[in-house]
Amino acid sequence: MRQLMEEYGTAILRLCLMMLGDEPTAHRAAQRAFMLAARQSNTPALTQIARAALRACRRYAPQAALLRFVRARSSFVSGEEANPLCGAVALLPRRERAAVLLHDYLGLTLPQTAAALHVSRRRASRLLRRSHSRMA
Repeated sequence: MRQLMEEYGTAILRLCLMMLGDEPTAHRAAQRAFMLAARQSNTPALTQIARAALRACRRYAPQAALLRFVRARSSFVSGEEANPLCGAVALLPRRERAAVLLHDYLGLTLPQTAAALHVSRRRASRLLRRSHSRMA
């Protein structure tokens, strides 16, 4: 468990921060994600943890998450300053935002992204295409 947290902890925390927009809530969601993922062992580690992180984010998602995300310009987002692309990602619907973050940010393959979202590959591909066109 410690090895998984060291290897994926920062990426999962950033994913939660980008989904929730609130740093303390993102920490709670990331912790819950690792606890949920520790109970499962039938999928690859990163996909399993990302899926658990999305479940935890849904549980902790506040109503004003998108507004707080824009204000939460911390080092977790992009190092020194928040990337202008983060604002575009924040405006996407939750499902499309999750697909973009999993595929483009965490670097999951299309089948892994589809597995994490519990959708078919075709549906994951459509979500990514639609979200990329909305951000363009």
